Amino acid sequence: MQFLEDGYLPTINTTFSFFGGHTETVEPGWRWPTEHHPAFEIMYILDGAQRTVTESAEKIIKAGEMMVIPIGMEHTNYCWGNESMTYFTMHFNLDDPAIKYLLVKNFTNQIIDQTAPYYDELRQSLEQIISIIGNQYSLSDRLTIELNTINVIGTLIHHLHANKDQLPKQNEIDHYALFQQISMRIKDELNEQIFNAKVPQTISIASIIAEFHISQSTALHLFKQYSQQSPQKYLQSLKMQIAKNLLLQPDLSIKEVAYKLNYSSPGHFSREFKRFFGITPRQYIQSQKA
Repeated sequence: MQFLEDGYLPTINTTFSFFGGHTETVEPGWRWPTEHHPAFEIMYILDGAQRTVTESAEKIIKAGEMMVIPIGMEHTNYCWGNESMTYFTMHFNLDDPAIKYLLVKNFTNQIIDQTAPYYDELRQSLEQIISIIGNQYSLSDRLTIELNTINVIGTLIHHLHANKDQLPKQNEIDHYALFQQISMRIKDELNEQIFNAKVPQTISIASIIAEFHISQSTALHLFKQYSQQSPQKYLQSLKMQIAKNLLLQPDLSIKEVAYKLNYSSPGHFSREFKRFFGITPRQYIQSQKA
């Protein structure tokens, strides 16, 4: 064995977190309200199928398939079809910006199925974690969970660089971090207007972007790169996903939903909803009752 003289391994000082790991069986019609997390979430469907609606996509995850939901991404989960569904979910985070960037860039809105070359390795790590679920946990159990969670992250990252591990450029990481900050600011302002404001106000994308001391054209480039839409379209996508959830609240009328979303009239809201989803709000409500 040959050794490189004067070679040093990199210094690693990383904060790692794991939470919310559990399995659950739910019945047809089940829905979990829209949420976002300060961590990555991985969904692994064990039986049945799940419909997951994110800010920018709608996916059906079938038994045996997985999906990674990025930090801060709004999403809503539904039991899909007429059969019950069993799922495993867990949340993880670490403060390595390069790894965060790679996970978001390569796995957002992607279903991982049996055709992926790394599928078996990923499934084994997840099932090791699932096998530990119980009421009490020893130090050995905690270490096994931590080790297998790191294996999950490593499996996802290693397959991207099968030949040679190569970190993204620092400016790519910085640009993504800036996009994430602006998008979170837009989400927070939208949630404030919809759920807390007595009189909803129009959200100024230009004012939010100005808070970050960048030009409108720079912000447009960032959003086109990381969300495939303009900042204004991004805001509209968020509003429409929230609209879907509000319409299913039994104590809210279509008129009240339109008011919360700051539309000038129920008719204006209905036209925008139909343009976005192809059906009217009333048709959507009826389709969810079927």
